[in-house]
Amino acid sequence: MSTSTSARRGILMDLFDDRQQVRSFHDRRMPKLYFEYKSQYYEGYMSHYWYDGFRIMTQQHDLHLQPGDELSRIGLYEYDTDKGGHQFIVTDVSLSVDECTLIIAVKLQGAESIDFLHQHIYAVILGNSPLHRFSQSEPTPFPSFVGRKHYTKDAVAARQQWLEQFTSNTLKHVNQSLFHEQPSILAGNIENYIGSIQVPLGITAPLWVRGTYANGHIPIPIATTEGALISSISRGAKACNAAGGIEVHVLKQTMVRAPVFFCEDMSSAIRLAQWIDEHKVSIKAEAERVSSISKLITLHTYPFADFVHVQFGYETGDAAGQNMTTSCTYVACEWIASKVKHLAELKYVRYIIEGNQAGDKKVAYRSFIGGRGIQVNASIHIPEAILKQTLRVSVDQYMKSWYAAEVGAMQTGMIGHNVNFANIIAGIFSATGQDMGSIHEASCGIFKARREGDGISFHVQLPSLVIGTVGGGTSLPTQRECLEMMGCYGRGKVYKLAEIIASACLALDLSTSSAIISNEFVKAHERLGRKSEGTGIRRSDIKPRFFQALLGEAYGKVTSFELTPLNTDSSVITNMLKANNSSFQGLHRYLLHLQPHLQQEVNLRHTSSTYLPVILKVKSNDREVMDLGIGIAKLSGDDRLSGLFESQMHIFGFEGSHVREITFYQQAPMTLLQYCPHVYGVTCDEDKEAYAILMEDLSSCSHLGTIESLTVWDEEHIDYVLADAAKMHALFMNKADELPAVLQLDRLDEYSCGDATELLLALTEYNYERYPTLISSHLYHLLRQFIVQLPSHKQRMKQYHQTITHNDFNPRNLGLRSTAGTKQLVVYDWELVCYQNPQHDCVEFLSYTVGVNASIQQWDTYIEQYRLYLEQASGILLDREEFEQITLLNALELAAVRYNLYLLANNLLHLSYMETIYQNLSRYILDKVKENPRLIELQPAN
Repeated sequence: MSTSTSARRGILMDLFDDRQQVRSFHDRRMPKLYFEYKSQYYEGYMSHYWYDGFRIMTQQHDLHLQPGDELSRIGLYEYDTDKGGHQFIVTDVSLSVDECTLIIAVKLQGAESIDFLHQHIYAVILGNSPLHRFSQSEPTPFPSFVGRKHYTKDAVAARQQWLEQFTSNTLKHVNQSLFHEQPSILAGNIENYIGSIQVPLGITAPLWVRGTYANGHIPIPIATTEGALISSISRGAKACNAAGGIEVHVLKQTMVRAPVFFCEDMSSAIRLAQWIDEHKVSIKAEAERVSSISKLITLHTYPFADFVHVQFGYETGDAAGQNMTTSCTYVACEWIASKVKHLAELKYVRYIIEGNQAGDKKVAYRSFIGGRGIQVNASIHIPEAILKQTLRVSVDQYMKSWYAAEVGAMQTGMIGHNVNFANIIAGIFSATGQDMGSIHEASCGIFKARREGDGISFHVQLPSLVIGTVGGGTSLPTQRECLEMMGCYGRGKVYKLAEIIASACLALDLSTSSAIISNEFVKAHERLGRKSEGTGIRRSDIKPRFFQALLGEAYGKVTSFELTPLNTDSSVITNMLKANNSSFQGLHRYLLHLQPHLQQEVNLRHTSSTYLPVILKVKSNDREVMDLGIGIAKLSGDDRLSGLFESQMHIFGFEGSHVREITFYQQAPMTLLQYCPHVYGVTCDEDKEAYAILMEDLSSCSHLGTIESLTVWDEEHIDYVLADAAKMHALFMNKADELPAVLQLDRLDEYSCGDATELLLALTEYNYERYPTLISSHLYHLLRQFIVQLPSHKQRMKQYHQTITHNDFNPRNLGLRSTAGTKQLVVYDWELVCYQNPQHDCVEFLSYTVGVNASIQQWDTYIEQYRLYLEQASGILLDREEFEQITLLNALELAAVRYNLYLLANNLLHLSYMETIYQNLSRYILDKVKENPRLIELQPAN
């Protein structure tokens, strides 16, 4: 089957979630058709259809059909569709209840016949089916991209082309967008980007705001398609300015998150609530640990039945804070769960991160009363003279009408009472990059009028103004400009923005209510729009035939198997994926029971019995791994960081990692595979997303998985690894062309590294703030300097000797096999294998094993020993000074890229070894730079 046919069939099947599903036409909407049987034509109607067949109703009783008969032609009268040459097999013939109609069930056999049924019958009849778009051409699958490729010009063009073909429409205006030149800046704001909806942007007449942070006449940008809105705001601004300006004051900021904890009974839930109340100080410390901005200011418990709602209230600086506070609350909940699960009297069961009590993006009484986001008040007194002159309404007229309006609000159960705060909120939110999902909760406020003195005093309260001046969409080009128009972009500006919004709400409601009362109001129309079966390898798939397919016949018949214990705690990514989706991914140890073939008593490697110990590695695809990285970045609470991750995480080398290791084991030469575990078989099914490796059990190897006990690495065993690593690296030193084509792995070039500069700088800054005792000021600036110059450094590194490297070369992934009285290196987990400087593996391994008190002299001794081993194995003279320069560059790259990522994960996972290995590496970097600053100076490329 061709790729295009396969893709088309996948689209065709979208019509049928279940192949057995039967759909019926209405009596007066059945398509008329004709069919040929034994060279005669008959008429009828299609009454029902399903995936591979349909039902015909005809009143031609002279037709004598039997199950198994074949109709040689079918056609649709209305659509001029006529086709022969397909197998239309009759499966059932019956009479209707009134015996007036013959009912014929027809089934098509063969893929091409079913294809025809969908393409030329169903798609034509249904008309509105997306399949109809492809009736004249081959359909193509929706273009999919991962990582940085998702936000490229090519990806945008591919999606536009696909959409034009799919809908038969030409994109004339949507694709006219300023983001086309640099779509990567949209990472974290939108997916599947194709263009821009250009909402008109207007500016109000300057409004006199008299607040603590906003003080002066301020023009306000409003993005809207509602005519007369900006004129109405400007009219209200005119009246307010004439009255001396709007007094405004921010009351507080509270971003709420509300998880739920479940217990076994009500008494336990009440005791858990008491426990939480008693440990508020510790919970606050945990919640604030992942963010230097969020501060937990309130914590309330609400037990009910056998569960407890817990409301966390935060101050979030200048960010709206939804993501940030979710991260903080998640960490606090994890801490609570870790403590209470051991307390038998609490009978704790589990928790969920949100119990619908926070009011996030919903109109809720709790948010209206207690506040969510920023709470702000605004007031002004308008003398009657201004009311009459500018708004053409008297005090008596206004107050009497407003009394009726308030009664109407109460009778409808309105939460809050205002005229149209939502217009201001939506217009400013659109213009300044706020979260549009929070418009209605932010608009739920109070507008009150009270007769006072010679006029009316108007008062506004916005209790739930969810806004930010950093993060989210605020840094996009036009959104940033709109914030800058008001002097509200960046840190320290969110209260100013709140004061402006509240003042604008007052001005608009004053104008609109006056227009309604004076019968000058003409309502504008607001036009708002918004635009298979399980995959992977599951536990239930693990059966004798599964192992048989991987082993083949060489080892005999797999009769049964048993699962045996295996410690995989050091596998960080696998364990996080498991925790995230309860998947079967990771390493599993089995003992296979084999029945040898005749004349094959033993053909087993490592055992002389009919038992074969194996390790099954079930792999996740690269998208899951990359999504995990993005998820970790989102839990940092830094919106920009998570956005940069999505567009620039190619720097970490995860793309294609799900098949890279499998390809390596299949294609690498034996000279290289001698340093790997024996692989019995692999599975690589892209359609099912099933990836697995069946390999030998390495339990007999020493130093295996010693990540939690690094002290076992003494000089002797470090030397074993360095010697064999040098032999392994020497095999393809400067011989990339000699590798099989599938193993000619492209290492990121200097341009790709340059594309990721923003991410690496943001990551370095984040970790510097989180780990001030681990990352010194000197190291921080050194890393920043290196990252800024990374493209040039990468070019210099590429000009040096390169070879196949493991690229994750540490005690998590290697051990020592006893062979003939000596030790031999064995390395597994090759998903990050690439072609680069051999020093990369060396310096990574040493950062784990040299010990916390190792001096720079010890580092130099090990690196020099490795250089000599590599020189001897490769036959290439390696200048010591140049070798050390490239080693340092690889160490800096490791710190700036891989270890920066590890530190981000450590913020949540508390990896016991992370700080030790980072200190080891950073000490080497700082000592080498101090010893000779010129080591990392840029040199002209040859």
